[in-house]
Amino acid sequence: MHFILRYGVLAPSTHNTQPWRFALRDDGVDVYSDETKVLPIIDPMGRQRVMSAAAALLNIRVAAHAFGLKTHEELLPEPERNPALIARLRVVGKRRTSARLLALRDAIVARRTNRQPYSQRPVSYAIADDLFDVAAREGAWLLRLHPRAKAPLADIITAADRAQFADKGFRNELSQWLVPSGSGRADGIPFAKKEYGNRMPIGVQMMVRTFDIGDNVAAKEIALAKGSPMLVVLGTAGDTRRDWIAAGLAMQAIWLKAMTYGMSASFLNQALEIPTLRDQVFALVDERPNPQLVMRFGYGPDVAHPTPRRPLESALMA
Repeated sequence: MHFILRYGVLAPSTHNTQPWRFALRDDGVDVYSDETKVLPIIDPMGRQRVMSAAAALLNIRVAAHAFGLKTHEELLPEPERNPALIARLRVVGKRRTSARLLALRDAIVARRTNRQPYSQRPVSYAIADDLFDVAAREGAWLLRLHPRAKAPLADIITAADRAQFADKGFRNELSQWLVPSGSGRADGIPFAKKEYGNRMPIGVQMMVRTFDIGDNVAAKEIALAKGSPMLVVLGTAGDTRRDWIAAGLAMQAIWLKAMTYGMSASFLNQALEIPTLRDQVFALVDERPNPQLVMRFGYGPDVAHPTPRRPLESALMA
């Protein structure tokens, strides 16, 4: 299980905060949301933090199954006493592995957040339907936006970028998680991932903290949204901690499945980080309840380097 947890820490997380902790047990592992990894401006309720920890749980499950272990998960086993404990995963026997499971396990290692433009190669309805089914199995809904919805979504993203970068608190929060190349830091967002450049890291951090660059960021995000072959919104029936776990499990499950089809993905979540704009996304998805994530899928160029990761030992609890 210690070895399998190395797959868990490869999950995506907001600003690459890596907000998960693990407690090894004789029969498995307890997975926690790390409540010290706070983003008070963009994630005041900890919604994205819980989803990130749930994505790590999904990786652990997939890896365990691929290595021939049968598992059982109990979500929120101590909701009142220990709400940070999002799941208890136990090994309950052996199981057959399969080529499908091995492909999903390998996708964990190969996964990258790909913010580059994608080709115009369409995503087939059959693949989209497969992703819908994967999300549903984790307790979430997934909706592919009609091409006509790209422009309204781009407008929402523009409003979000402008509002966030006009907020000095947001800029300070973001700058704390921007990482210059060669810094040796094992978390945060490399400058190149955010397309701010990396030649003058101190100057970039100062620029982000000091200046409202919302229009510039919005222009890049709009191009990504409008040029994406498939935009999806992932949501849940409710908006509780348990629903956030379901959203994180579904997000990672559809991402890994998409990778087995050779696809790339990235987030456009700023549209959901401001409550009034989240309501606009709700209208855009035919009033399906509680949109949790906006993602883009397509066929993009390879991303050579993964974002940094802290060593597993730093996430292990005594």
